Amino acid sequence: MKRVVVERYGGPEVLRVVEDDDPQPSPGEVRVNVLAAGVSFTDALLRAGTYLGVPKPPFTPGYELVGVVEELGPGCSRLRKGDRIACSRCGVLTRSVSVCWRRTRSRYPTTLTRPRSLGSS
Repeated sequence: MKRVVVERYGGPEVLRVVEDDDPQPSPGEVRVNVLAAGVSFTDALLRAGTYLGVPKPPFTPGYELVGVVEELGPGCSRLRKGDRIACSRCGVLTRSVSVCWRRTRSRYPTTLTRPRSLGSS
């Protein structure tokens, strides 16, 4: 899978797209195929190294996503493979991410388009 990585603090030139293995969901997690991820001013501050509590590079930015559940980890019973969900967690600028199912928001209607489901117009 591909993901965005901040290799060092700085401007947009420090962002790299890297190839990585798909994450395997741990107990209580699901793996999500990311359809859309939000990028905010906070991500720019993280990239620059000026945000309070910024992680040390390398790290993957992004806080919110809409996606489809690809795989269930042990003990995940609320969601099913194929569910479309919204979620907030760090490191979502990627094609696939594992998230705790308890942190997912309610399933969202398939009639919403991806951008509308993230709240954009």
